[in-house]
Order: sequence, then C-alpha cells, then structure tokens
Amino acid sequence: DKSNASKPQIIIESYDYGGMSVVGGQEFTLKMTFRNTSRETAIENMKMTVGNPASESDTDVAAFTPAKSSNTFFIERIGPGETFSREIALYPKADASPKSYGVRISYKYEAVLNNARQELSDEETISIPLTQPDRFEVSDVVLSGPIYMGDSASLSISYVNMGKSSVYNLSVKLEGENFTSGDMD
Repeated sequence: DKSNASKPQIIIESYDYGGMSVVGGQEFTLKMTFRNTSRETAIENMKMTVGNPASESDTDVAAFTPAKSSNTFFIERIGPGETFSREIALYPKADASPKSYGVRISYKYEAVLNNARQELSDEETISIPLTQPDRFEVSDVVLSGPIYMGDSASLSISYVNMGKSSVYNLSVKLEGENFTSGDMD
C-alpha cells in the first residue's frame, strides 16, 4: 500500500476504578479516558462495548456486569489527537474468587482513508483486581470433660474461614485464669 493515510487507532489513555481493588458484591464506577492516536484522521460513528473477555474458565466470563446502564456507548466523532472520557457502573460477582479479572473494551468505527470510508474495529483489555472481605470465625472452646485442679486437659477450638480469600499467618494466644500451658501463643 503506497498510501500516506494510516489507520486511526483508539487507545485507553487512563482508567480508574476507585482504589487499589474492587470488592466482590459492591458496585463501582469504571472511569476511562480514550485517545484517537491519528494526527490526521478523524474517527466517526464509533460503537464502544464494555464486556468480559471470552475465557475457558466460567469464573472469568461474567466477573463484572453493568449496573444501571447499558454496556454500549456511541460516539459520533473523535477528531485527530482528541480525547474523550466515559464511565460505567459495574457490579462484580459476589462469589468471584479474589484475583485480577479482565474487562474487554471493543470498538467498531469508521474513518475516511484514501478518500474511501472504511469500517474498522479493535479491542483492548484492562485488568481490575477483585478482593473479597475477610470473614473469619472462631468457635466456642470445647472441653473434653471436667477438669480438676492439677490435671491436664485438652481444649478444642475451630477456626473457620467464611470468606473467599486465603488467611495467612494465623496466631492464637491463650488467656485465662487458673491455668497454664507450656506455650500460651
């Protein structure tokens, strides 16, 4: 191709989801700023769709769903080098595993290249980390029978991780009156 006209590209210049991560089951707003990278060619009639990337894993397919709006935007014209911003409210799955999930932004648009209108398309994927709240419970102490002064006995305590995140570096300290143990921590 001997033409001087190059295909105009849309890039995500920046995006913000409100912090270090989003929390499963809590709506958040994804704010994105886009740029037409072409110095000469305008983009017209752009349809932009925000969605989840196709994946082999069911947990990735629908990690985020639109909240209170459509996931599709129409932008009539973006001049050469211009930027524009859009935001969308998303709802992460309440039972999603804590990890980073992809959000795919796909574009279909038109541009006049070499005096001919052409239909173009592209897509980008951004990554959003999802966390789950810690929900850790400790059961009541269970004694293995009556305890008499001077005797040794066993205590049983259950620790249950009710959340989706792993719990690390758990420590336990025994405290009370009239008993001792070789290791209280």
